[in-house]
Amino acid sequence: MGFVASDIIPVGIGTKWEYVFCSSFYNTNIKLKVIDYSNNRYKVVASGAGMEGIAFLMCDEDLYITGYGKLPMSIQKSNNIANAKKILILKNPIIKGASWRNEFGAFKVIDTEYKFKVKDKVFNDCIVLRFVDSSGRASDFYIKEGIGILYGSLYIDAIGRASLTLKGFGSQ
Repeated sequence: MGFVASDIIPVGIGTKWEYVFCSSFYNTNIKLKVIDYSNNRYKVVASGAGMEGIAFLMCDEDLYITGYGKLPMSIQKSNNIANAKKILILKNPIIKGASWRNEFGAFKVIDTEYKFKVKDKVFNDCIVLRFVDSSGRASDFYIKEGIGILYGSLYIDAIGRASLTLKGFGSQ
C-alpha cells in the first residue's frame, strides 16, 4: 500500500489537533491549529506548556516546513518569520522501506499496514515512520492517513524520551 504526503496529514484552514505530551519532567497538552494559507504555505499555530509558536507548512508533492519561530503576537500576522529553506518532512511515495534525509537526520517508513490502538479505538493501515537524528537517537511516529500523527515516541535533547498522544482532531 502506498500513500501520498498530501493525503496523510490533512492541512487545511481550521484543521486542529490536540496532543498530550509526557516526559519524565512534565506533562502538558499541546494544541495545533492551521489558521491561514497564503503564498503556498499553511500557517500553523502551536500552544502548550505556557509557550506559543508558529510554523509554516508547504505541501506540493511532498511535505515541508518552510519557516518556524516563537510567537509574539506581532509576528503572528507576518508570513516572513524565520524563513528557512524547505525542510523535508514527508517524501512521496510513502511506501514500506522508503527513506530520505534532511539536515536534522534520516527518515524511514517502517510499515504502512500497522494496526494501532489508542484506548478503545483501533486504527488500521497506519504508517510507522522512524526518524533518527544526527546523534543517532530514534523517534517513531504512528500516522493515520487523513488524521496525521496518532502517537510519537520521541527523543528530545535536554528532555530525553517523551511521548506524544493524539487527544483530539477536527476542523472548524
